[in-house]
Amino acid sequence: MNNASITNTAAAKQEKATENVPVPYFHCNNLPAQKICYQKLVQQIKQKPSIPNILLVGPGCAWLATQLCRYTDKVVIAVNLSASEIKDAKKEYEMFMNLQLSTQSIDGKLLSDKQFELVVFCSSIEYFFSIGNILKKALKHLSLAGEIHICGSTFNESKNNISKRSKSIKQYFPHTINELRAFQYKILHEPAAFINKFSLTKNPFHHIVIKNYYL
Repeated sequence: MNNASITNTAAAKQEKATENVPVPYFHCNNLPAQKICYQKLVQQIKQKPSIPNILLVGPGCAWLATQLCRYTDKVVIAVNLSASEIKDAKKEYEMFMNLQLSTQSIDGKLLSDKQFELVVFCSSIEYFFSIGNILKKALKHLSLAGEIHICGSTFNESKNNISKRSKSIKQYFPHTINELRAFQYKILHEPAAFINKFSLTKNPFHHIVIKNYYL
């Protein structure tokens, strides 16, 4: 087996291992991160000419999914969740007929023929070993004019800047901005930007949007 095959096999195993990541999460309590994302995403939704179908991907997104349901009567689906967080969200989950929460992966049967105008990774992109693989899967479910939003996570300039604490956490895979080079991305919020040092509201997380390949 050549080196490329070994690497691909390892990536596939790691990706499979992250399909049902247990709670608690890396941020210990990622609700503050989700609230920041929630505010930004609501602004994005309100700016759109029509209310979008929304897909949320990754563990920890159940709370955000229930909140976004308040702004659309279209489909809101969250996948790659843990069974425990679905149980915790059950009370609000049952309030919305347009909401689906699932432990299935993004390439599961639930999403086989569905398209979304908005795909969101909130505090969850770091639970996927290969950012390239998971984003390619997300793009398959993105409408032509749709957008992928990555928020509630931090990106490093290089692998050398990743802290020892991050490296020691099982099933946590820090990513760098360079890993997004194959995609049409734009950084909406850069925590280290000079202007953000004077902001009254501190947001330590990146907010990145990725457009469809075909635009």
